[in-house]
Amino acid sequence: MHPLSRLTKPLLASALLLCCFSASANSASASGTAAFSHLQLGVIDLTPSDSQAARYTLTSTDTWLVGATVSAGADGVLDAIRVQGGQASSEPPGYNISDGSIFYHVNLSAHSALTLSGHVLTSDARFGDPTPDRIYGTVSSFVYISPAGGPPYPHYLFQQYSSAWGGNTVASTERDFMVAFANTSDGAQDLIVQVRGYTNYQHALQVPEPHTYALLLAGLMAVPLVRRRQARRQPQDRNAA
Repeated sequence: MHPLSRLTKPLLASALLLCCFSASANSASASGTAAFSHLQLGVIDLTPSDSQAARYTLTSTDTWLVGATVSAGADGVLDAIRVQGGQASSEPPGYNISDGSIFYHVNLSAHSALTLSGHVLTSDARFGDPTPDRIYGTVSSFVYISPAGGPPYPHYLFQQYSSAWGGNTVASTERDFMVAFANTSDGAQDLIVQVRGYTNYQHALQVPEPHTYALLLAGLMAVPLVRRRQARRQPQDRNAA
C-alpha cells in the first residue's frame, strides 16, 4: 500500500466522523405559527350629523397561500387564516418560508372609517441544542389597509412578531386587535384590506469546530513529509534492483 494512502485515509475518516458528531450534537429545530381568527369588518360614521349613513360593501375576497390555510364563518366570508412553517439543522442549509394572506376588497362610503378587528397569535418554538442559533427566523403577522391602485407595498397598520433564541423555549404572543382606515373625502373609496401571516427560517451553514480544523491541518502538513520520504527511498530502490 502507498505510504500516503496509509496516512491520509485514517485522517480523512477521523475528520468525517468528527464532522458527523458535531452535526448530530448540535442538531436543532424551529417551528412557527402565525394565525388570525374572528376577523370582522366594521364601519364608523365620521360625520353623524349629516344625512348620509356610513356603510361599506365587501365586493370580493381572494387569498395567497404558501404553507397556509383559511376558513370561513357562518356567513361564508373568510374570517381566519393560519400559517405554519419550520426548519431543522438536519436539513440542507437554506431558507424555509411560509406565507399566507387574505385580501378583502371593500367599497367605503364618504366620511367613514373602515375597521377590522379580530384575534392574532404568533408563536416561535425552538427545540434541541441549547444554543440553536444556527437557525435564524421570526414569525410575523401584519394588517394593511390601503386605497385600491395605491402603492404595492403600503405601510402596515398592525404588526406582531415572535422569535425564540434559546433551546427548548417558546416565544408566544396572543391578543385581540382593531385597526381603522378613514375616508375623509366626499366620495366613496375602494380599499384593499390585507391580513398576512409569515414565518421565515434560515438554516445557516455550520462552522467546523476548532478540532476539525486542527485535524485537517495536521493531514496537510503530513503530505510533504511523506513525499520527501518517498523521494529519499526511490534511489535506494533503484540501487537495490
